[in-house]
Amino acid sequence: MKTTFHTYSFDLNNPVDKTKYEKLVEKFKSTGVHRMRCIPIKPKDNELDNDTIIELETEYLSSNQWNTTCGHRVFDWFEEAIFFSNGNENKTIKLGHYLDITSEMTAIRENTLVCGYCGKFTSSGDFCTQCLDSEYLKQSKLHLLRLLPVSLHFHTREPLAQDELATLLPEYIRRQTAGNAKKLIKQRADIIAERQFAETKCNGMLWLLDHGVNIDNVIYYSHTNTFSFGWRQAVSDDVAKTLLGLISEFPYPYDIKGQSRSWQGGQG
Repeated sequence: MKTTFHTYSFDLNNPVDKTKYEKLVEKFKSTGVHRMRCIPIKPKDNELDNDTIIELETEYLSSNQWNTTCGHRVFDWFEEAIFFSNGNENKTIKLGHYLDITSEMTAIRENTLVCGYCGKFTSSGDFCTQCLDSEYLKQSKLHLLRLLPVSLHFHTREPLAQDELATLLPEYIRRQTAGNAKKLIKQRADIIAERQFAETKCNGMLWLLDHGVNIDNVIYYSHTNTFSFGWRQAVSDDVAKTLLGLISEFPYPYDIKGQSRSWQGGQG
């Protein structure tokens, strides 16, 4: 989806510039484009050139800004907030950029719906149901699930009517208490994996103790399923050689961090 990127620079002390700026502002007012006014996000040497044709990404949509395929963030209308060195605002210099708002840009914002809670997009529906099982979603915030066009995303979402609450609340209660099937499957798998890691750590440390190995400088890393010797402080090569003899039959993967090199082994 393409459009044209424009920049402007006006000095309102100049009557010609002032007239041009006033016409630009009037144009924005008549088309409903709102100004984003803040300190520049990027250095000037990273900005796009005036009257550049750019391509907009549509994976993420917003009511007032876009991401470009060339890695920039651009606004429908952006204006720099400029200040003097004494901290006072400079209200006469106007620097900014704006886009040609095409019918295609308007249409995609009008036809794409967004949840006011999780921000996910959809093409149809009255309420988002994807985040009903979120542990952070309060019952008093259910109205935020109301789907609105992206163009109205930051508008206040109306409280739920009684019939809407009667429909949404039972599903909210069910999802908060029972959860969804996919999440339950993943949670179960995570718990089983956590138990397996805990058992491995326990069995490995007990094996070391049973074989008279000092475990003060040993740690178990569950993400790699590895026992690491010398994790607090690398051991000397002589200590490492003795350890290798003591743990030659250690039934789990291990590594030893020596002062000059490392060793790996185990029966994982």
